[in-house]
Amino acid sequence: MQRYCFTFRSITSAMQAQTLLKQAGIPAALMRTPSELRTHGCGYCLSVGEKSYFASESILMQGEKRYQKSYQRTEHGSWQEVEA
Repeated sequence: MQRYCFTFRSITSAMQAQTLLKQAGIPAALMRTPSELRTHGCGYCLSVGEKSYFASESILMQGEKRYQKSYQRTEHGSWQEVEA
């Protein structure tokens, strides 16, 4: 299954976004942003499954806690930015 990652600058923003997704019935795992994706020191991300990506993106874009970027895990294990 493909995984997607929404990055945030702070754990607080990521946790609030996770709550929004949970309220919509979308499971999202909170984790440290992989080092190759970090742009500013420490970062956190929410990982969601392929089937939940578009619904998650829509919810997060409407909320106050917008994500920085989103990435898709490739079949080779690297991350590729998802263009809006």
